[in-house]
Amino acid sequence: MSKVGLILPPEDFDEYKSYLEELIAEYERFVLNIGRNGINAPMLLHYRSEIQDVLDELEGQEDIAPFLEPFYKKLEKLDDELLNKGEAFIKELGGIVKLRQYQWSLRPPTRHWWWYLDKYVKITPQKPNSPLGFLGDIFKTFDKWLSS
Repeated sequence: MSKVGLILPPEDFDEYKSYLEELIAEYERFVLNIGRNGINAPMLLHYRSEIQDVLDELEGQEDIAPFLEPFYKKLEKLDDELLNKGEAFIKELGGIVKLRQYQWSLRPPTRHWWWYLDKYVKITPQKPNSPLGFLGDIFKTFDKWLSS
């Protein structure tokens, strides 16, 4: 949605700028801590969407475009980092199944590619520890318990 023709007073832009700085700082914290975010990992996706929503709100503001350039550069760097750590992030979320549950329940727009990270990242299939997978592990544990 383009906001062409909407002119923000400087004080409003200062509020957007401050809010963007906060959002990007939080997004950066989550990206840099992939693998250590735990149950808060999904917040990374929400922060990235909120950043995009704010940028979309400011779209078409030619007078402030130069001021947004540093935000776009920082965001591009963080997005590249997310893509590089994508497999680890998906694992941290709970796997592809969990990511797809978010996709299905929240229905984010497809232009918010981070919600569809599984389409952009190669995922290495996990091999079970035994031919029977999880059940094999249970049987091994039970067998050890019986033999002790």
